[in-house]
Amino acid sequence: MPKGPQGRTSHYMVDCFFPNAAYAGGFRKSSFRVKANGSEEAIREARNGIFGDMPYHFHVRAAFGKGYTVIYRSEDA
Repeated sequence: MPKGPQGRTSHYMVDCFFPNAAYAGGFRKSSFRVKANGSEEAIREARNGIFGDMPYHFHVRAAFGKGYTVIYRSEDA
């Protein structure tokens, strides 16, 4: 896989939300990691990486140091 701007691939997290009244906010959350060279590739990989039950919606977060920033919300698309 090609390397990102600092010589390494960027890390992204995908959070899938499934309706479930037993959880806070009414959704059960399941997450998985995606390695990509940019935001667009990460969103594409997120869409391709969702298997089985389709989530009600999902978010893609970019890793920056010790934190994350949400870069895509499927409910806004």
